[in-house]
Amino acid sequence: MWKALIASDVDGTLLQEGAKALPEELFTLIRSGLAHDIQFVAASGRDYASLTSLFAPVKDEIYFISTNGGQLFHKDRLLLEYSVPKTTVADLAAAIEAAPGLEVLVSTSTASLMKPHNHGFHKAIAGLGNRVLLIDSFLDIDEPIMKVSAYCPEGALAQYERFADEWGESFKITVAGDTWLDFNAADKGGTLAHLSNSLGLEAGQVYAFGDQYNDLPMLDYAGQPFLMGHAAEALRRRGYPLTAYVPDEIRRILQAHGVDELGVRAV
Repeated sequence: MWKALIASDVDGTLLQEGAKALPEELFTLIRSGLAHDIQFVAASGRDYASLTSLFAPVKDEIYFISTNGGQLFHKDRLLLEYSVPKTTVADLAAAIEAAPGLEVLVSTSTASLMKPHNHGFHKAIAGLGNRVLLIDSFLDIDEPIMKVSAYCPEGALAQYERFADEWGESFKITVAGDTWLDFNAADKGGTLAHLSNSLGLEAGQVYAFGDQYNDLPMLDYAGQPFLMGHAAEALRRRGYPLTAYVPDEIRRILQAHGVDELGVRAV
């Protein structure tokens, strides 16, 4: 029987200051937790392929919440999926494309789809490890769509109200990063709640780490949430406990559960 569940966002939370790889000690800590009935789930706006690449050493042992709650995976098996209607996606994509300077990214279970105005945008997304496909029309997508993202180089928060007024009834809209606005049928919190219930855990047994607005549903659900200290001031004012380095907190969580065979943080 599981004793606890640790959920963590990735970009800006586990990966900081432009890091491309996760710290090795994280995998040691995850394995220590698993050996003592403490499960781990990576919860991210990234797609599943990108997440499994990052977490390769433990990818067959942990859970993954991808596309901001759109999908839940374990051992390459899709356990839960929330998709959005293709025609609605096409209309939203057209609205994003019509906004000066914005780019559209549509996420399915297997690929990131785009019609980029800027070649640099295509290159940047491919660099995240996503499988990127260029398409002529978003109506041509033949598989379930999990998420639509607007890349806002001048800042996502400034675009939020504009899109929320028109599209708030059709999507869960969140600021997923300084330059990303995400449109989903689900959120991290709802999918995390589903997972914890399936593991026989209550919210009080769930720890969660995040740094952005799209992490709020997950932090609000978890009985023991942590916000990264570099998060926006508006998020810090919500009163979540702050942390600077997730592996240190995971180490303390494991120690609180009597786990002593821990990895040592590199100096």
